[in-house]
Amino acid sequence: MITEIQNENEAKQLMAEWGVGNDGVRQQTNDADVVNAYQLKHERIIKEGIRHGLAEICGYGVKLVKYWGLHKSSSPEATNFFEMCKLAYEENMVDTFWLEVYEDWKANDWRGQKGQRPTPQLAFERGLMLLQRFENEREADRIRVTEKQPKRVSLLDVDDNGEVI
Repeated sequence: MITEIQNENEAKQLMAEWGVGNDGVRQQTNDADVVNAYQLKHERIIKEGIRHGLAEICGYGVKLVKYWGLHKSSSPEATNFFEMCKLAYEENMVDTFWLEVYEDWKANDWRGQKGQRPTPQLAFERGLMLLQRFENEREADRIRVTEKQPKRVSLLDVDDNGEVI
């Protein structure tokens, strides 16, 4: 009986620390430690996804990249790879984005058309080009939508003869 009460109290304490109510629903919290822990975990997940995505399209494989990370490899390939991962994180190139980069590489780069894999630097550069292309398409869509808006006509736009100006 005492053990059950202790476990229940510990569970309630943990739930309170992590901002989870009695109904199991996560509540908004302003506790800086909880927010920081969540942000760090989220950041690690994103960075791991970037490493995995880039490793797959470059043909390194996840196991090699984990080995490089665990053994603090200073080989030129590892150094270049982790530098590109850092830059990709700064540019918000999440893990799913790398599949689009690889498809674009295979379709539009002569090396990709020959079946070659990109280096981390070439993949990052291709990613930047793809992001710019997406941004240009969004801007073009925005312009098209604003141009298609009908011209507003009000009584102020009518001249003395009753014609629309």
